[in-house]
Amino acid sequence: MVGAEHLFGNYITEELINRNIPIKALNTNLYPKRNDELLFSISDKNSTDSTNSLKSYLCDVKTVISCIEGATIYDLCTCYRNNTRLIQETNKIKVEKIVFVFSTVCSLQKNAHVLAERKRFLVELKKSGINYTIIKTHGLFVNFVDFLSMASKGKVYLFGNGKQQFNPIHLKDLAIACIDAIEINVNEICLGGPEILTSNYIAEMAFSALGKPATIIHLPKYIEKLITWKTRLFKPSPYLTPINLCTVSLKENCISLKYGTQSLATFFKDEVNALKKYSKRENLFNS
Repeated sequence: MVGAEHLFGNYITEELINRNIPIKALNTNLYPKRNDELLFSISDKNSTDSTNSLKSYLCDVKTVISCIEGATIYDLCTCYRNNTRLIQETNKIKVEKIVFVFSTVCSLQKNAHVLAERKRFLVELKKSGINYTIIKTHGLFVNFVDFLSMASKGKVYLFGNGKQQFNPIHLKDLAIACIDAIEINVNEICLGGPEILTSNYIAEMAFSALGKPATIIHLPKYIEKLITWKTRLFKPSPYLTPINLCTVSLKENCISLKYGTQSLATFFKDEVNALKKYSKRENLFNS
């Protein structure tokens, strides 16, 4: 397993253990991780990323699962470069299968530098002749936590009529899909959750999880363009913000192959309960 962030890596590790599959881990910079840092993407300063040590560490590995993600243009470009190198190294030791998971869903993927690194990555992958599966998604449950944030303040703002349809997927279901992909002979697949939802319905779910009456404000398109312009002007390297999510991810229908069992409504309730527990703990410490 390479480069999965903490929560996603946790789910992948849990599923591998449940299936009695032995696991080795590398962080995003291709450093081997010690057992006590298995679930974290933190570089081990005592490790070495030399070709020989990496080849030795992966010598008995048959399948590689690598997560391609990044919160900034620099991080995403670095991730593509490291995965290009990973393909070159795994090809030397005759790895049987590589599963790549694209978990970054935002406008960063359209950046010219990111597209260039992505092209190099795909060229190297196809040239290698390694059996591979690329898993994509149009949205993750964690991308919609901002709906809870807006709902907690009393209003959820949506661009357009809010009737666009899509089916986001839970990281746990995506992790299970990564393991299942080891046995399939498909080069590329786009997965979503089991529920097809609209942004209006997701907003209502957020209010319901918080136990508040729903107040949804639909904004006209000219405001969308104005906010997008200001975001680009003041944030040339944007993170996945509620503005990015609404203007990029929710503009049109994005329905992927249904997969998994997790419900977004349950996810929202779990997030609210976790926040309540955290708040109680904070109040206890501060009293």
